[in-house]
Amino acid sequence: MRDYHEMQSFYQNSYDENNRMNRQPLKYLRCKEIIGRYLGAAPLKIADIGGATGAFSYWLAGQGHTVSLLDYTPLHIKQAKENGASLGIELHAYDCGDARKLPYADGEFDLVLLMGPLYHM
Repeated sequence: MRDYHEMQSFYQNSYDENNRMNRQPLKYLRCKEIIGRYLGAAPLKIADIGGATGAFSYWLAGQGHTVSLLDYTPLHIKQAKENGASLGIELHAYDCGDARKLPYADGEFDLVLLMGPLYHM
């Protein structure tokens, strides 16, 4: 993507991110396996930066972790809240923001996921 506004427009208007993990189940399972290696006993404070619609956030929250989701696309935050309502799980925070300018204090989290934004940076 040439710039962040173009990226946001793509995810806001052209791409179905909400169902991506359903289309890529092996990737989802493998990522969960790798993330699981670093999980300690719940509750950990976890930031899911660029977490889109919350696939990993809700998996982690379902294990008792306190999860804050940040994504650049307003639609993803809206869909994440809807996904949480359908699952009966509420995340600690839903923030719309830029992964380059995090709204969190240093040392605030025990674990940080930065899965999606890496290929945009």
